[in-house]
Amino acid sequence: MLLVTGAAGFLGTNVLRAAAAQERDVVAATNKGHTLIATAGLVHADLTDKAVVREMIGAIRPEWVLNCAALANLDECEKDPAKARAANVTAAGNLAAACAEFGARLAHISTDSVFDGNRGMYSEDDVPSPVNVYAMTKLESERAVRELLPKSLVVRTNFIGVPVTPGAGLADWIASSVESGKPIKGFDDVIFSPLLATTLAERLFDMMDARLTGLYHLGASDSMSKYHLAVAIAGEMGYPDAKIERASLSDVPSAVRRPLNTSLVSKRAEAALKTKMPTVLEAVKGFVAQRQELSQSTVTG
Repeated sequence: MLLVTGAAGFLGTNVLRAAAAQERDVVAATNKGHTLIATAGLVHADLTDKAVVREMIGAIRPEWVLNCAALANLDECEKDPAKARAANVTAAGNLAAACAEFGARLAHISTDSVFDGNRGMYSEDDVPSPVNVYAMTKLESERAVRELLPKSLVVRTNFIGVPVTPGAGLADWIASSVESGKPIKGFDDVIFSPLLATTLAERLFDMMDARLTGLYHLGASDSMSKYHLAVAIAGEMGYPDAKIERASLSDVPSAVRRPLNTSLVSKRAEAALKTKMPTVLEAVKGFVAQRQELSQSTVTG
């Protein structure tokens, strides 16, 4: 039995899609009241409440808990650090403590943003240096999980995919803008190595099946700027002449500092899983295909 927390969110929804495709036995946990993907069960839980989390894990007795829950809105985290810490650190610690008590395994999702982005191609041996509240709390969550449950699995990653709400998320925002003919700007100095969200889920399942523990990076085998990501998505969708302009992160005033290059090295995971991570372009192709498939199923359904 797999318990997926944050199941109504962006990553959680894609995890449920991938789990359904593999016919895995899943219970979805959310504080939003619903999920878009049918599962074996649904529970509502406030992960910041230690007693609620303990009761949930004790009742379900999952073999694995996959924690996809997080407050990932950078501006919201910056404005309310206490809320960010509760959602990202307290919740993760509560899950780790309950898993330790009831003998469940925990896979905790962290972020490439724990690095300052000054050079990119970060491995697990590189020292994190977060530059905003979101990243700081995610790094704290890693430490809390590993302290309370030393044999946990912690995965730093980044991903694109089809979101819960159309137009949400970077890739779907790009795709929706391209379809509408809206001109957009893409940062050519912001570089990352995203996986397709369902591919990330599949690799996570592989890691759990292998009972891996410790810290791993899961990213594409190469990297790409967000400008080139937009160009690639437009091209894959059949809009090679889309209005995409190069821009720099410094062109956009923001109260939140953002790292420039958070690309990851995933050699540790590749060695453990005996497989090579896909490229960013493969993630783009998968995203466009999934988006079209889901759009068609919505129309015909």
